[in-house]
Amino acid sequence: MIVLSINLLILSIGILIVGMIRPQWILFWMEKKDRLIVILLSSILFMVSVVMFTQATLQNKEFTEEEIAQKKSELEESVPVVDEGEEGTAENKTNKADSDNKDKVDKAEKVVQKVEEVVGIVPSAVQTESVKDVLKDAVTP
Repeated sequence: MIVLSINLLILSIGILIVGMIRPQWILFWMEKKDRLIVILLSSILFMVSVVMFTQATLQNKEFTEEEIAQKKSELEESVPVVDEGEEGTAENKTNKADSDNKDKVDKAEKVVQKVEEVVGIVPSAVQTESVKDVLKDAVTP
């Protein structure tokens, strides 16, 4: 079917070229031989060939239920599964909480910097450290 669609595509391009030069060769059965009819005919053939080509390629890619089940079983056998137990999950929760706290502190520091820029306050190093300490104490549980 792919070969047939490619042949139809070539035929539609040939009809377009020949019909633009000599429409009477393509439309020999018609009384009024117009180039617009040749364009319509070749564009319809072109669209049909493209649809045929896509359908043919999709048919080749379709899998049956058995093939899908077989591929799933192959993937399940080839991928190792790691069982983390209670310790791994607790550790992951702790790491996540720490990273969330760090993100909150970073965001708070950025907000303080923007507020200071807008207001025009230039804090000393002592004031900045105390603000950071207050923010860290407020964010950490």
